[in-house]
Amino acid sequence: MHHIEMPRASTLPLFHRALTRSLRSTGACFVTGALFVIALAATGCNPNSIGRICINPQGSAPLGSQVISPALECPSRLCLIQPANSASTGGAERKTCTAQCESNDDCDPETTEHCKVGFVCAVPTQVGNFCCKRLCVCKDDLVEGFNVKNQGTETEEIIKPHACDRTAPGAIVTCKNVDPL
Repeated sequence: MHHIEMPRASTLPLFHRALTRSLRSTGACFVTGALFVIALAATGCNPNSIGRICINPQGSAPLGSQVISPALECPSRLCLIQPANSASTGGAERKTCTAQCESNDDCDPETTEHCKVGFVCAVPTQVGNFCCKRLCVCKDDLVEGFNVKNQGTETEEIIKPHACDRTAPGAIVTCKNVDPL
């Protein structure tokens, strides 16, 4: 027969105090953690860091829009490099983290430091692995007739590039990302 030894009466208050203290600190940690999560959600944290500066690994000036992946400095792993645009970048290329999108609502930037006019959901390129994919693009980098119509007017409209639209008359679509009819 096993004999179970009960704590002595003099040690019970110590045990109770330690247990109570432990539960109190665990509760405080839980409340602090919950408040932190609520505060983070309330600030509208952008999980893709759209607009954050990223790196051009080739170092050479791009001739057209380029999507670099993986871009480890971007949570989405996508860096959009746009050619120099003297009007908005002072003659330098724009290199910003981007993400795939369905609408302009998906393009809320982490910062507008490198794109003062904001980001929209548009197709930046019709070649490469990201051909015809909609990404968050700085409005200054839209190209009239390619991915925007009536740029700078009240009737400005984001459009699909001709080479990404199988329904366009005479379209020759070679991009693997465009769904067949």
